[in-house]
Amino acid sequence: MSKSIPVVVLSIDKKLGIKITGITNGIDSEKYLPEKKEISLLPYEYSPGKCQLEGKYANRQYFLEHYASRNACLDEYPEIRKYGFISTTNESEKTVYVSYHGRIVSQKGIDILQKAAVLLLEENLNIRFIFMGQGEQFLEKALAGISERYTGRCVYLLGYERALTRLCTAAADFAVFPSNFEPCGLEDFIAQIYGTLPVAHATGGLCKIIDEVKEIIDAAIKHVDKKNMGHFMDMLLGRRYDDEDNIILSEKDFIF
Repeated sequence: MSKSIPVVVLSIDKKLGIKITGITNGIDSEKYLPEKKEISLLPYEYSPGKCQLEGKYANRQYFLEHYASRNACLDEYPEIRKYGFISTTNESEKTVYVSYHGRIVSQKGIDILQKAAVLLLEENLNIRFIFMGQGEQFLEKALAGISERYTGRCVYLLGYERALTRLCTAAADFAVFPSNFEPCGLEDFIAQIYGTLPVAHATGGLCKIIDEVKEIIDAAIKHVDKKNMGHFMDMLLGRRYDDEDNIILSEKDFIF
């Protein structure tokens, strides 16, 4: 739990004076420090707070070569299964990496995520997807299918391993959290520690992204569906749409 956590007091009934006192979600950032690889478990050290990101991109390259490439061998993690791969052949400085790590269950909005990813992958945009996690079999199969269909641009690591999940997050530019509901939410905190910007559905515990990190270009989507998530990720790529495209959300509808 972080050292300074705001206390939230909610008045239920002013007449009766009934109140609930609690704390917002917190995290002990010292357990994840990217500046110390013996703590972060990442191959390379870096400091997002000091804008020293060379190590972040070195971690990306390490991830791509050892775990996401066509010939990557995951012998050190026999419990992890890989579907698809990411090719660096046509990579440029403008290539955007988007990651999701977490439980592969309906609560987490995986159906929305996979449909939004397809919208972008179908257009051959300069974007790469990293998925990792396990859970409901039909959703696992959906992510595996996408990764094998869009080879070279998408990889799915089925399973869980702590160091590898952290590397997936650190390697990305954006971490997405399209949860249908979210009582807590710690992965968005972890993403920020690793200099990876969280993009989330504004629900439950994920709303703290807006409350506590206004000065960073974090974002929450008010109403999440495949089109909104897909178009928002388009915005991250610098694309805009005119009124004839019938987009439900415009830039003003997102909370930054």
